[in-house]
Amino acid sequence: MDRRVTGVLLQGTLFIVSGWADTMTLRNNAEVNGRITYQNDAFTVTSRYRGGSKTFKFDRAEVRTIEINRRDFNAGEPPKDISIFDERSSSEKNASQEQRKVSGSTTDAVARATPSQHQVLASGDFNPSTADVLWLRNKTKLTGRLLSIESGHLLIKQGKKEKQVQMPEVTTVLVAPN
Repeated sequence: MDRRVTGVLLQGTLFIVSGWADTMTLRNNAEVNGRITYQNDAFTVTSRYRGGSKTFKFDRAEVRTIEINRRDFNAGEPPKDISIFDERSSSEKNASQEQRKVSGSTTDAVARATPSQHQVLASGDFNPSTADVLWLRNKTKLTGRLLSIESGHLLIKQGKKEKQVQMPEVTTVLVAPN
């Protein structure tokens, strides 16, 4: 094959891999389009908006899925806060616990209760889904622990082996919360 043709094909392949973007869906159902990297249990997504780019960081417990596609632009302005772990005051009550009247005042049983088994991200909860799942374009799936997303590939650990998968081969990643 002619060297010029090989060079053009190689450049096209590098553009496809480096030009890949993704849609990240968080556990609070917010979606962010952008270029995603993952290292040390933290996702970083750089997103484009009308006013410019913005970079967000998320703990793996915040991320539900990653869809591999070519979308990196987000309509509207960048959100000020989409993380579910940012510190904020909350007046939420656990509806699964009943409230009792004691001496004319309402006592919330939740304050004394252990974390509910129905809360997705409560610490100490048993969560059987500890494996990440990669769905591939050839209709197969890989399960294991996602180690990294960078430079156009994903690295997943399956048992004692590590497997590198190119971004174009993956359609969706389901991220286990822990």
